[in-house]
Amino acid sequence: KNDEMLTDIEMEEKLKQMNDILENMTIAQRKGWVPKNTKEAMKSPLYIGFIRAIKVELDALNEMGLWKTEKLPEGMIPINTRFVYDIKWNIKENCFSRLKARLIAQGFRQQAYDTYIPDEISSPVASASTWNMILGVTAALGLDLNTVDIKNAFITSSLNEKIWVKLPDFCKVLNGKVTMDENVCLLTKNLYGLRNSSAGFFNKLKKFLIEFGFVQSNCDPCLFKFIGENGQTCLLGTHVDDLLIASTP
Repeated sequence: KNDEMLTDIEMEEKLKQMNDILENMTIAQRKGWVPKNTKEAMKSPLYIGFIRAIKVELDALNEMGLWKTEKLPEGMIPINTRFVYDIKWNIKENCFSRLKARLIAQGFRQQAYDTYIPDEISSPVASASTWNMILGVTAALGLDLNTVDIKNAFITSSLNEKIWVKLPDFCKVLNGKVTMDENVCLLTKNLYGLRNSSAGFFNKLKKFLIEFGFVQSNCDPCLFKFIGENGQTCLLGTHVDDLLIASTP
């Protein structure tokens, strides 16, 4: 039965069946069920869940305005994209959370000095000593400690270069909002997999924190400090799209 024809009750029953299957597996067995490509995903007993995950990803990208229709210049070769899949597990509750599909670009096909500058693609991550320092200060001063995982982080940063990508052929079938000719579109924001994406996000995050009042450390570019007028203190460490925040209660 086609996924589009399933009622809400039937869909929930299918998802419950997936949950029962996954809960009876070991961690190693669950990893073995993660498809390596879309062909495997569509042959998987969990295919309905993966189809839904693809739709969720495409809807999110459309809402964020990731691309726009613009004719591909003559002689320009678009960068191919593909979906990668994962089975998310709620460790705290020890139960199945969701199936995930993420659209990524094949950034290894980008040409240096055409769609990226080699010296401008590296993105720093906080050192181990920085993490230890934040934890030590937290314990000494009795600060609150929190972690943040920024959702769709790379896609929040804009592109300075013109990059065309080609979406998988089935995208038109699964999502009517993707209407570009031959599934080729011009990116308006960074996409996972591009050589520019990590540095683009870090630069945007740094700009935001500094404008908010944080000061970047001279010892570690991924450490930021904020001291408010009333003595409020906040230490923030970054590791790609994960943040460790220690702040005054």
